[in-house]
Amino acid sequence: FWLKIVVVSVLGPSTAMEGKAALPVPNYARRYPLLCGTMFLAGAAFEVVLIKTGFYNVYGVNAGQAKADEADKEEAFWMGVAERRMKRQAEVQIFDDPNAKPE
Repeated sequence: FWLKIVVVSVLGPSTAMEGKAALPVPNYARRYPLLCGTMFLAGAAFEVVLIKTGFYNVYGVNAGQAKADEADKEEAFWMGVAERRMKRQAEVQIFDDPNAKPE
């Protein structure tokens, strides 16, 4: 069916057969609701399969774990930065009493 439409659209109506052997003109207004309904049902069936197999649960857990791992890495990075700052600050701190030790 689609091949017939492509042939007519590419070659043009002048090269198509005429009379009883002519290709019928497709009625899109009649087929569009059927197409929409079919696509809706196919999408709904796909979602049911994903829910029943637990895809969303597994994906959510994996995404949460990845986010937690990233947060842990970032926290460790900033803790290291804070430690390096404290160490540098202790090295360059100026005391009034030269014999005093830092706390």
